[in-house]
Amino acid sequence: MAFNTRNKPKEQLELVSLIDMILILLVFFLVTSFVMQLKYHEEGLYVPTPENKPGRAQIVLQLMPDQEFFWLDETATAEVKRLRDTYSFLPEPARSRKVFSMLAADNIFSARALYPKIDALKTRAQRTPEASFFILIRCPNALPYVRVIDVIARLTDAGLPNIRYGCIGGEMAELLALQRLQLRPRRDSNGALRENIAIDF
Repeated sequence: MAFNTRNKPKEQLELVSLIDMILILLVFFLVTSFVMQLKYHEEGLYVPTPENKPGRAQIVLQLMPDQEFFWLDETATAEVKRLRDTYSFLPEPARSRKVFSMLAADNIFSARALYPKIDALKTRAQRTPEASFFILIRCPNALPYVRVIDVIARLTDAGLPNIRYGCIGGEMAELLALQRLQLRPRRDSNGALRENIAIDF
């Protein structure tokens, strides 16, 4: 007895779907490997800084290793005058370097001591909206960028338009090796004559 056999279509592997799946898996593994390596390369990311040109700043904030900061503002004017008179027997630039080294010893703060200074600055900016405050942030290139971002976030979290900042590269050693530190009279926005700290590198 003869039987009729049906021709069944031959099952084939869908190559188009397989290639799509391989491509998706490849992209997934590449992205995952990049994210896994990102935390290990974070310390090598440097803060982009503009060109270091002479300028004026009301506050100098120098970032230092070991979570320390150097903060210099107009309140140090009287101390600079006193120290320059005390060491008037030294020739320049030795006198300026001596004055600055003693000034630095009194104005290096931990993060816990720095943040109240930033809060006091923001309070002052809120009370005097007509005044303008400019902070020059100096950061060594090898420092992790997250430290600068943390300082900038604390300066700008209140959204005050009269607080401005600029960020440049620089080490504390460059400040300590300055050529001259003196007081120069300048007129403020109200026309009053004030003595300002001038640092020449």
